[in-house]
Amino acid sequence: MKIKITLLSFILLLSSPFFAQDALKVKYGKQEKWEMNEESAKDPRLAEAELRAMEEVRNVELILLGNQAEYSFVKK
Repeated sequence: MKIKITLLSFILLLSSPFFAQDALKVKYGKQEKWEMNEESAKDPRLAEAELRAMEEVRNVELILLGNQAEYSFVKK
């Protein structure tokens, strides 16, 4: 019984690189938040534009390939 477990473990250990992923692709949404400065608080148009910019969710894609990474914004 111990030989079977040892043999099975050895086979799984050797075969694991064949099932590994070459590339990893991650897609997610990014939303930025910040505090408004005094200038934007004085100008209502500027404050409204900043609020709209903070509400916007940008789609981002991260691709990992080996030891390289590519980070990019996805156009809608």
